[in-house]
Amino acid sequence: MKPHVMQCVVSLAPGGAESLALTILEKAGVRGSVCGLVRGTGTLIPAIEALGLPWHVLSSNSPRRLPVWKALAGLLRRERVDVAHVQAGYLLSFVLPAALLAGVRVVYTEHAKHSLEQQPMLRRMVRLCAPFLHAVTCVSENLKSFMVERVGINARRIQVIPNGVDLGRFAQAEPSPETRGLLPENWGGPDITVFGNVARFSEAKDHPVLLRSFDAVRRSHPGARLLLVGDGETRPGIESLIGELGLGEFVQLTGMRRDVPALLGLMDVFVLSSMREGMPISVLEAMAAGLPVLTTDVGGIGEVVQDGVTAKVVAPRDVQALAGGLAWMVENAAARADMAARGKALIHGQYGHERMVERYAALYADAGRRP
Repeated sequence: MKPHVMQCVVSLAPGGAESLALTILEKAGVRGSVCGLVRGTGTLIPAIEALGLPWHVLSSNSPRRLPVWKALAGLLRRERVDVAHVQAGYLLSFVLPAALLAGVRVVYTEHAKHSLEQQPMLRRMVRLCAPFLHAVTCVSENLKSFMVERVGINARRIQVIPNGVDLGRFAQAEPSPETRGLLPENWGGPDITVFGNVARFSEAKDHPVLLRSFDAVRRSHPGARLLLVGDGETRPGIESLIGELGLGEFVQLTGMRRDVPALLGLMDVFVLSSMREGMPISVLEAMAAGLPVLTTDVGGIGEVVQDGVTAKVVAPRDVQALAGGLAWMVENAAARADMAARGKALIHGQYGHERMVERYAALYADAGRRP
C-alpha cells in the first residue's frame, strides 16, 4: 500500500514551503494530507481541496506542549499516517514527540536559515531532534553547509534536494483575458516595461527596497511599471510607502492569486528583492516561463544562476544596486531577451520537478516500510 504522508506546515497559507508540500503530494504517488500547526486556516485551502487532500488545523500557539502532542498523536493514529514531513525546523518541537508516540516516522526539510541563525535554542532543539529523524533534507548546498557548521548535524545525515518547477504549468506564460484586466489600459505599448514580483508580503521579501529602487528608475525611465502579486502582514506598510513616493499610477497590487503562470505573462522582467531566501521557487518559475530575472544574491540562488548569463544578480538590501539592475533591464531589451532564453533552457534542462519528487517519494517509501 502507498504510504500516507502528512505534510506539516506552519499554516494553510501560500508560501514556498507550502507550495513545495502540495507539489510533492500531487506528484509523488502517495496518499496525502496537510496539517497547519500554528496559524490556523488560510487561503491555501481551496488549492488543497482541489487536489482532493484532507486538511487539518491544530493552531498550536500555546506554550504548553503536552496537549498539542496528545492531539497530534491522536490525529496521526486516526489518519493512519506513515510519514510526517515537517517543513520548518521549529515545527519539530510539535511534531517529533507526537510522531514518536504514534509510531510515525519523520522527514524534516529546511528551507532557510534565518530562524536558525537568530535563535541558538532553536539550533540546539534541531540538533537534539536529528538522531530521531528518518531523514533530513534541505534545498541548497549553501543551506547544508550552515546545517553542518552552525546547527551541528552530521553531513552524512543531510540530503540536498533542490526545489523544482512544474514545467507543464510554467512552460509558457500567457496572460488570460481576466489577468489582462488587472492592468490599467495605459500599461501597454512598446515604451512600457512591466517589472513583476510574486512574493508574500513579509519583512524577508524587502518590498520597501524594491519600491525605492523602482522609484529611482521610474524618474529616469518613465515607461517603467511595477506589478506586485501577493499579500501578507506588511501590505499596509507597503501601500503607505507607495503613497508617500507618489507611485500610485505606476504600481499595481493584485493581492493573493492562484493564476501565477498567467500573471507572469503580464510581466516583461521578474524581480526578486528578498533580503533572505532558501531556494526561491518564484525565481525558478519565472525563468521557466521565459522571463528575464533580476534577483538579489540570497540563499542558494548562486547555485542556480550565473550573473549576467542566466540572470542578473545584485546585493540584497541595496537600493542603488537594485535600481541599477532595473535600469539595465529597461535599457538592454535584446540582452535581457538572450539572458531569458538561457535561463529558460537551464530550468527546463535541470530544474523540472520530476527529480525532486522522485527523491522525496523514495524517502517516503523507505520510511513507510514498517519493521
